[in-house]
Amino acid sequence: MNQFLRARDAAVYLGISAQTLAKWRLIGDRIPFSRIGRSIVCDVADLDAYVADNRRRSTSDSGAEKATRTLRARPAYASGAQVAALEARVNALVNRLQAVEEFLGGLRFLAVH
Repeated sequence: MNQFLRARDAAVYLGISAQTLAKWRLIGDRIPFSRIGRSIVCDVADLDAYVADNRRRSTSDSGAEKATRTLRARPAYASGAQVAALEARVNALVNRLQAVEEFLGGLRFLAVH
């Protein structure tokens, strides 16, 4: 029978923060998880497998010998609406930056003249 840990307990089990584990879930390429009701849980066997897959003999060991293992493709996690919203935010920031640059240019002009 599988033993499951809630996300916070899984993070403690791995020695990482709950935020790091949440980021890994968002990316989707590290540790599988399940949603049971409103709870997110991880199978202890998956946690142990992740630790075993990332075992190194020294700090200079990059793990390159494991680069041939098959990785799951990252899921597309941004919808068209999300991309459009991000583009709008970037454009607004670019416009603000241009306004600041114009303002600073005016200050430099006044300082010189």
